[in-house]
Amino acid sequence: MNATTKPEPTAAKAYAACRIDVARMMRELKIKLDENAAHRMKIIRMGLDKQDAAHIADSKNWGHVANLRQFQSELFKLIGFVSDLDSNVDSFLNDAE
Repeated sequence: MNATTKPEPTAAKAYAACRIDVARMMRELKIKLDENAAHRMKIIRMGLDKQDAAHIADSKNWGHVANLRQFQSELFKLIGFVSDLDSNVDSFLNDAE
């Protein structure tokens, strides 16, 4: 590897980075939803916990990264819908940090 070549991330590192972003997005979504939706958030969290367990059991599997990225994409759309910001979700999420 020469000095200008950037090493490829491992599936475990890519998953961890995506999971951190999903957790941040989940916190923001929770703020946007009313109290009656708390039980739905628990169901979503249970699904994420199941996905995390599958990843831990097979952390070299890029399929888990793809699954989480699909969830991340759908969560991004949901936050945009709930926030009524559509194309401004990125700046909205950055402002929330």
